[in-house]
Amino acid sequence: MTKRTTWPMRVDAGTRKVGTARVRDDSRPKMTAAQKAVFDATGNRPHVDAGFDDISDGLGAAPVLTPAYRQSDAKTRMQALGRLKSGEMNKTEQRYADHLEARKQAGEIAWYRFEGIKFRLADNTFYTPDFAVMLASGQLEAHEVKGHWQDDARVKVKVAADQYPVRFIAVTAGRAKTGGGWKTEEF
Repeated sequence: MTKRTTWPMRVDAGTRKVGTARVRDDSRPKMTAAQKAVFDATGNRPHVDAGFDDISDGLGAAPVLTPAYRQSDAKTRMQALGRLKSGEMNKTEQRYADHLEARKQAGEIAWYRFEGIKFRLADNTFYTPDFAVMLASGQLEAHEVKGHWQDDARVKVKVAADQYPVRFIAVTAGRAKTGGGWKTEEF
């Protein structure tokens, strides 16, 4: 069995020296096409187990086009922009929390909590209102704060209102031009 070197010279397998040169068996595994492309572009040899696969073309390849059925529409892109982690309030919700705190100090509200209750609507379908609010009278309310209502959110609130003996209230922030405040709608 013979071994090919980078120059046109054949060396028998197992040979340790050719003249004064030491023959080194390449102990490093071969790079995949993607690893080779990274190495050529950056000069840094990636780790063998870096998770590259031979299918990718590496750097400088033409971009992969997303199929038409997977491309998002404007509504999906808009919704994805403002997503926060669970348990974090957006600015409108924070303003409403301040409003609830003022009502609590005034004695109108006994207790409130952000995303404090989760309602089960059907199998694998849940609804978590923005605020669970207990009035001073002991009545429990679920407040949903929205800047703009989407149809699917309104449907979930209506379904929850039909199934549970809790007052469901939709809260929308009023325009600053008209003095702000909060507009409410009961379901």
